[in-house]
Amino acid sequence: MTISVHRFVVLDVMRTIAALAVVTVHTGRIFPGVGASASGMADPQLAVDFFFLLSGFVLANAYEDKFERIGVWDFFKLRLIRLYPLYLFSILISLYGLLKHASHHEPVYFINLGLALVFLPSPFDEAIYPFGAFAWTLLFEMLANLVFAALKKTPAWVLAAIVVVSALLMIVGATTHSLGFIYEGVSGGHTWASFTAGLIRVSFSFFAGALLYRVWLRRRPEYGINPILPLAGLAIALFVKVSPQWRTTADLLTIILVWPALIFAGASYSVKSPRLAKTLAVIGGASYPIYLLHLGVYLKLQKLLDPIGIYGGMIFLVVIFLISVAVDLVYDVPIRRWLSRKFLTQRPAVTSPQG
Repeated sequence: MTISVHRFVVLDVMRTIAALAVVTVHTGRIFPGVGASASGMADPQLAVDFFFLLSGFVLANAYEDKFERIGVWDFFKLRLIRLYPLYLFSILISLYGLLKHASHHEPVYFINLGLALVFLPSPFDEAIYPFGAFAWTLLFEMLANLVFAALKKTPAWVLAAIVVVSALLMIVGATTHSLGFIYEGVSGGHTWASFTAGLIRVSFSFFAGALLYRVWLRRRPEYGINPILPLAGLAIALFVKVSPQWRTTADLLTIILVWPALIFAGASYSVKSPRLAKTLAVIGGASYPIYLLHLGVYLKLQKLLDPIGIYGGMIFLVVIFLISVAVDLVYDVPIRRWLSRKFLTQRPAVTSPQG
């Protein structure tokens, strides 16, 4: 049986914009001036909160009414099929470099690598995932997904309670550098020392997204909002310059107020043209590969790109986008379809990247 899903193509494009913003921060040598001092993000972490919130929104749309039929175990398999193939691909393309100097590494290095290959965190390192720089976000995504499925279609007041409590914890933690918020601004979750911060962040953003979907479903505007507005708003929020003393306040306001407003606006635009919808869906499909693959691809091209600075940066954005579109269409989508046919009793008609 196939589960039908409404496709929010503008939200897909917004996700790709956020993924490209992450690229600019991780490749600072070819994007001079982008980073903690110039970007709206203390680091790429603020885009992560956007991804979490967007995931909660689109998953509520796709599955909230269907948990009685698909169950927690099938939902876990569905989400694993969505996230794992591309994650494994990102590890495998780096495997040669990881093993190049294997004789110089301690045994724990190979234990950590083995754990990474099967998508498990490492208890033997400060980082939750020593391999796969962004895998920690996928772990928190899976945890939130399972809680969401276990709650089924829970009353709105339960979601609101989770959102309010986690928002208060995030505010207290970020402003006092407690509860795992040990870095600048609203960040953390990639190390065991900041694990609690990651839990709080995903608890707020994911369930705020699920709650926002219910609000949108009841009060969505009958008129279409110009998609340029949320797309431009997202770009401004990601790159606006913020003074260091206002960093934490700006982060909190962006996560709690700006991201939900932009997602609500982006979801309120309906694409009438099938050709345009398909084009936007392809652009959106590149977001997850961009997010997972950009750092590995950049390190392979670094010697060519760094000497030409910002021009190298522009070239790299085009290159990583084209690679990601190809990987999505040629590898990720086909293998997920095959795995779904083989292991799922019910299959989604559409699955959004990261969502």
